Amino acid sequence: MLLSYPILEGVKKIKILAVSDKIEPTLYEYFDKKRYSEIDLILSAGDLRPEYLSFLVDMLNKRCYYVRGNHDIIYNVEPPLGCVDIDGKVVSHKGIRILGLGGSMWYGGRGVEHTDWQMRWKVWKARFQIWRRRGVDIVLTHAPPKGIHDGKDLCHRGFRSFLKLIEKYKPRYLIHGHVHKSYGYSEEKITQVQETKVVNVQGKHVLEIQPRMRKKITKKEGWWNTVFKLRQDSLKSFYAESRARKYLDSIDRGIQTVKSDNIVGSVGRPLDFSRNFSIKGVDGKPHIQSRVKSIEEAMQEGRPLPAVELYKIDDEYYVLDGHHRIIAAKGQGQKFIDAHIVEYLPLGDDSRRLLIQKRIEFEDETGLGGINLLHRRDYDKLLLQIRNHKNRIEEKLKEKVTLKEAARDWFSVFYCPVTEKIKKLKLRQYFPKATIGDMYVYLCDQARLRSEKRLEHTCNLPEALEEIGILAKTTQIILLDEGFKERTIRAFRSLFRLGK
Repeated sequence: MLLSYPILEGVKKIKILAVSDKIEPTLYEYFDKKRYSEIDLILSAGDLRPEYLSFLVDMLNKRCYYVRGNHDIIYNVEPPLGCVDIDGKVVSHKGIRILGLGGSMWYGGRGVEHTDWQMRWKVWKARFQIWRRRGVDIVLTHAPPKGIHDGKDLCHRGFRSFLKLIEKYKPRYLIHGHVHKSYGYSEEKITQVQETKVVNVQGKHVLEIQPRMRKKITKKEGWWNTVFKLRQDSLKSFYAESRARKYLDSIDRGIQTVKSDNIVGSVGRPLDFSRNFSIKGVDGKPHIQSRVKSIEEAMQEGRPLPAVELYKIDDEYYVLDGHHRIIAAKGQGQKFIDAHIVEYLPLGDDSRRLLIQKRIEFEDETGLGGINLLHRRDYDKLLLQIRNHKNRIEEKLKEKVTLKEAARDWFSVFYCPVTEKIKKLKLRQYFPKATIGDMYVYLCDQARLRSEKRLEHTCNLPEALEEIGILAKTTQIILLDEGFKERTIRAFRSLFRLGK
């Protein structure tokens, strides 16, 4: 008998979501993140589509361990992203030791199947891992033990070796799937066998378990994360963000060049890579390191690489395909990456959706990206400026130019210098909800209004910018007097037409 670690009293229980065999509507179509916000770990007992497990990992942002069921042949070519196969392994999660044993009883060799002797051999091979961790708390299997929740037909018959495993190692739980109530088998979900609770998941089951030992502080993890429980350094999840913001409608934007710094998340693999796709985040992952290294060599040799696939929500991009290429590009110092973009829009015809559609129309017509405004009409003002600039260029050069060529010239000659001046004067601190583009449009309006008032003098953008800078500094001085604070803020915001 193993000398196991004692159960820690007074320590928060680990809440585990176990799934198996069928997709639960409350975990997919009608998923409510608040309902499962306290889940610490996901366990899959097999026979589930890989995209379903990837969805759960994305939405809950938790680790998922799985074993394969007899129908999970597809995992050979399409494993669930962000999940870990623990078949024949013992893993530890926050002090909970878990042994995985996948597959069903042999009934012809059409799926993931084992004879009872083969399963006994698999358990025997795991004995050293169990000994090294001083026992096991949860045994995750697909098939049940012999005579417990199993069926009479060969396919659904349980393994006798699981009974010996329970008798020898005394795990607190044995979690299995495979046997459905719809098949006419026992509806009993939990059966006590000696010191072990045998749980038939049948869709989903939530259990709580007290850890036996404290989580070890590894060098890679560091004491800071353990003591202060800092957020895990992982990517943003596309599924979580899109559902939270209700961005569920999409439009294909084609091939575009995007800033690498704006790529912040992943579609299906948020836990596999570190935040910002840092090259340091793949330390200890040789399969990723080798892939990134080969891509870096291809970049240095000048070999063409396909564009990455990105999903876009507002100004953020999420990687569907091309994680390794992005890591390599950032490691090489590339600021821009060619990508095929699919942009997601909010459902309905609300003002937010209309604003995004207006921005997309502006970007498609001018070829300019990254100009965000709060009002749809302001895009028309910028487009009018670009068209006027196009006319001036054609008059000067005596030849036709495209609108996109004129837009690029307008962007470098007018937009960039003025916005850089705005940043230098730190005017945005007075308007926290305004964008740089909003400030530029307002400056243009002020220049036009002052020119109309001074018929003999045309006010240019630098002059308007200087006047606004003086007004901002004056307002800052007034704000020091508490008696004028609220009134000044209201007046200043209304002057700029940018409310709270």
